[in-house]
Amino acid sequence: MNDDGHDDGDSRVRELLRLNAALDDQVRHLVRTEQKLFLSQRELGRQIARLDALNQFAIDVAGLASPERILERAADMLFALFPFDQALAFVVREGGALVPAVVRAVPGREPPEERAREACATVLGALPEEREPRFGTADELRRTTSFAPLLECVDAAFARDDPSPEATARAWTMVLPLSRRGTPGSDLEGVLVFRTRGGPLSFHEELPTAKDVAFLGLFARQIAAAVTSSRLLRDLQLSYERLADAQRERVERERLAALGELAAVVAHEVRNPLGAISNAVSVLARLVPAEGDARGMIAIVREEAGRLNQIVSDLIDFARPHTPAPKQESVATIAETAIESVRVRFPEAHVSLTTDGDASAAWVDGRMIRQALINLIVNAVLASPDGAPIVVRVSGGEDHAVRIEVEDHGPGVPAALAQRVFEPFFTTRASGTGLGLSIVRRAAEAHGGSVSLHDAPSGGAVFVIELPSEPAPQR
Repeated sequence: MNDDGHDDGDSRVRELLRLNAALDDQVRHLVRTEQKLFLSQRELGRQIARLDALNQFAIDVAGLASPERILERAADMLFALFPFDQALAFVVREGGALVPAVVRAVPGREPPEERAREACATVLGALPEEREPRFGTADELRRTTSFAPLLECVDAAFARDDPSPEATARAWTMVLPLSRRGTPGSDLEGVLVFRTRGGPLSFHEELPTAKDVAFLGLFARQIAAAVTSSRLLRDLQLSYERLADAQRERVERERLAALGELAAVVAHEVRNPLGAISNAVSVLARLVPAEGDARGMIAIVREEAGRLNQIVSDLIDFARPHTPAPKQESVATIAETAIESVRVRFPEAHVSLTTDGDASAAWVDGRMIRQALINLIVNAVLASPDGAPIVVRVSGGEDHAVRIEVEDHGPGVPAALAQRVFEPFFTTRASGTGLGLSIVRRAAEAHGGSVSLHDAPSGGAVFVIELPSEPAPQR
């Protein structure tokens, strides 16, 4: 005890208690600081991860050409950031219809994709009004947003994985409208719907909260911009393709017009002297005795004059303007007259005709189609061995069109030449003009139809003409 009557021991105890309390305060402050630092570091890590996700998404979508692939990549990236199990992506089609396009899920939670699409096969009505990310339970979003049809579609798509209606109602759901500007209007490119089936989360997993709205809105706009860019790129590619097709068609028309003019001039200049030659041969045939070499030579000249006359006729047919004057006729009857014409030239040819009821009636220019069939049948006869059957079939095609097939038993056409056989002046025969099939193609296209080449089951070739049953509009 000191002179004042106080115990020094008590003083030391009180001092120790004070120091201990101050130390406790410092420890608690240090713990709180460490907690704040940990949370700050954790939040910084999350922000860095999200920034990396945005950058990686921008890199990845640069090589994706379709909205569906872009939405798949976006769904996978959000699966990595938030503990969602399933996702269904909708896209806005022409006319404003919102339809499902992509189904994604973590392993073990995938539905059959066909059933997921069938579950939302109908148009989902008007586009949702909201343009900001929304999240909460499915019941809450149904009551407070216009996303109810989308959520019903998601429930139907993943019905197999739903343990109960109550679990579906409690499922934590996030709806991400893909808007380019974040404002109402026609800027919506699609909607991403995510949900989790519940269960405990690990310490590092967090469902989205209010502080995530800004990031999710930014990501949604980036996805929408990527989808828009892919659609614009696709439209641009289609425009380039249409332009290239138009340019090729124009060049082809100009080339054919020039060839036609040349053919008309040549035919005119050749036909007059050819007529004189034919008349002279007829006179010589009457003057020359029936026996002897001279008679054989006259026969050769007459045969070659006839072949030259056929070439001139082909040139004239090629050069003549191909504007059909259609009327309703039986294509089967036209085919019969074409076969009879070929039999006059090739009496030994075995050409048969099969028809399919009344399916052959169409609006056609009978003269043009008859000439086209004559060209095809003559080609078939020349390509086939002597006595081989040639089959002409006339039947109904798709959309009430008329289909005409000419099948031969020749060697067929090599694949490398299949596209060239319809070009003017292209031929594989030494005595051919190369105009017969080009005349066939022009006749078919003048009627709004087409001609194509296929391999026959017998090993030969099948030429198919398809003609619309209604008259083609004249251009």
